[in-house]
Amino acid sequence: MHEKSCNKPIIYIEFDRWEYTVLKDFRVRIFATKQLITKYDYVVYEGKLETCVTECANFTFTIKYEDEYRVWNNFSLMYQGRMYSYDEYRITDDGLQVCNSSDRLIKEKWRNFIVSEKITIAFKHCNVSVDGFYSENYTLDTNFTIFFKPTNQNFTRQNYGVILGYFAICSRKLILSCNDDLIKVKYGEQYSVDKNFSLVYNKKIYDYREYRLSHDSLEMCGSNDSRVQAIWRTRNSWQKSLPASCYRSYKLNARYYAVTKQFAVYSADNGQYFKRNDYAVIDGKPYACGKENLIPIYVMTNFKIIIAPLCALALSIISLLLLLIVYCMLPELRTLPGLNLMSFSFALLLWQTYLVVFLSLYSHVGKLFEMPCARLFVANKFMTYSIIMNAAVNIYHLRKTFCGNTLVKSDELKKWNRFLKYSVFSWGVTIIITIVYIVLVKEDVLRFDQPTASVKNDVQSSLRFYRRIANGKTMANNIGIYHRIASLKGDVLESESRFNQSTDTVLEDAQSKFSQSTVLGKEDATEDDAKIYQPIVSLKKDVQSSLKFYERIGFANGDGREDDARIYQQISGDCINGRITPDWSAAVDIYGIQGCLLLYIIGMFIFTAYRIRQKLKASRNVAQKSNIVKRRKFVILLKLATTTALSYWFPLFISRIVDFDFDIKIALYTVTLLTGAYIGIAFVFTRRNYQLLKKKYFPANNKMPADDEIPLNRIDYSGSKSTV
Repeated sequence: MHEKSCNKPIIYIEFDRWEYTVLKDFRVRIFATKQLITKYDYVVYEGKLETCVTECANFTFTIKYEDEYRVWNNFSLMYQGRMYSYDEYRITDDGLQVCNSSDRLIKEKWRNFIVSEKITIAFKHCNVSVDGFYSENYTLDTNFTIFFKPTNQNFTRQNYGVILGYFAICSRKLILSCNDDLIKVKYGEQYSVDKNFSLVYNKKIYDYREYRLSHDSLEMCGSNDSRVQAIWRTRNSWQKSLPASCYRSYKLNARYYAVTKQFAVYSADNGQYFKRNDYAVIDGKPYACGKENLIPIYVMTNFKIIIAPLCALALSIISLLLLLIVYCMLPELRTLPGLNLMSFSFALLLWQTYLVVFLSLYSHVGKLFEMPCARLFVANKFMTYSIIMNAAVNIYHLRKTFCGNTLVKSDELKKWNRFLKYSVFSWGVTIIITIVYIVLVKEDVLRFDQPTASVKNDVQSSLRFYRRIANGKTMANNIGIYHRIASLKGDVLESESRFNQSTDTVLEDAQSKFSQSTVLGKEDATEDDAKIYQPIVSLKKDVQSSLKFYERIGFANGDGREDDARIYQQISGDCINGRITPDWSAAVDIYGIQGCLLLYIIGMFIFTAYRIRQKLKASRNVAQKSNIVKRRKFVILLKLATTTALSYWFPLFISRIVDFDFDIKIALYTVTLLTGAYIGIAFVFTRRNYQLLKKKYFPANNKMPADDEIPLNRIDYSGSKSTV
């Protein structure tokens, strides 16, 4: 391999023997990425494989620090009208290096290299944990100096790293840290452990986030500073979630496990013991990596979780199709409210069909990176606004019908003219909004290329980097990371023998050190955590699912149905979470037109229902009342249009604000997916429709006797009929 194929300065990546295999033609296959490297693209140095990190040396240009460009706290960069995410440029003393290659593979290698390099800076010369923080806690200057607000500290670009687009730094460099206030308690001393992993020591209760497990003792933070305690809690929450980032994990049955003072867990379900670093603790509940004999049960259990939403989706699609067919068959139903209902039902059918395609794509892992993420996002916005606009049209027409002083009769021409106006509004405005989103995507205001690759690029690079950290560069952690990831894969089981000589104590120590050298998670943050220190991302939400998803792609072991339930959480609209959007765009998207239309629908529903009640009370005779209620199907349509808007909006809107439990989210989405069934039951399966269909396609056989059929004995041959 020639030096000219690598960047200057030359940077190589080194692979251990268990990470690759050599083929007969001397090509090398990397296990984790299934990548083939030709014999000309690698070298062997001291028995180890080395290859270039990136091949973008001939395609880079440099942005000088004195040039005009803008940066955001998520480390996005805008230069000459183009947006670059944090993994598309390299920070050097001379400026910002950007790869301008059009080759997808070369750019992918470049981004992998950038991700690893920026993580490496965070871990450089750090023998304690690395902490990450959300963008509201710091300010990024154009020269890439960071002002950290909670501690009023400034950090130059050489003193911090970037992980997943967030500021990350060694906790030793922060003024507020618990490294000097640790309380250590030897295992087996006077303390007790509850089933939810709460610890009672010296008459004080510590929850599972307030203590840390090392190889020889427990560690608690003795600081009285609430901000320091907040960091400590979120760090431990992250650390204790890490062992669940294996190929498959499952929650132990609460009724059948026990916790010892050594923090070993015995599961009576399968008769297994789990050592203290062989399981994770999430929300006070233990999770363990699945074994081969447990996988079939676990897969079936998770598949059952999405049966209800899928059945609701199928039922709604069938109901909507039936409604459109019946209304097309019967012209009596195609009144103005009926036409509005057909338009509304068609919009719902489009959305539910989109969900079928969306979920089916996600269920096939091989198609993940082929998904046109930006197109799916725009299509989803089109269908979302078409539903809300059509619901608003239905409410408007019903308000106009019931709240007027008289019922207005219209002929066929006026009906179609009015329906045309309604359609222009409901679908025309939707198309205009969709065009705006298309322009925003084309102009790189909304970007999707980074999130689409983030599962493959960021996680792959991060996973590889953590292996580099664990493979003895600064500490002997290769045992721990190998035990958690590689030992679960059948194609590398033979490599376990090289580690068997290590004792359990060394293994636990290595895993503990690795866990400390990670980024904080936010899943169990308390009020103090939210106020001061908000960590990078939740392992449960983003990193854990990404690692599982990537491992399923990289190792191709099993059918991976376990992740369908997690993937199903994303049917609310985003192709893949984490796209780069300005704050104003996100605010308009959530609280703008959609929110205003929802308030309009709710307000008009209340007002119309009140006016109907007033009219019924004021009516003096039956005739007047019948004029109001004779079209009672309007009332049903009114209620269902509002119910539809609420059922569609509530899970999608509330779930962005409140972090519901997964089971609650599944229930909310099931209610949403039943929207089509609500409409079908109310407007298709009615007695009137049955009678109309029967009359049209099965007419009664009531034959009247013909006038010219006269009995022979009554015929008067003289030309007149007999009267006898």
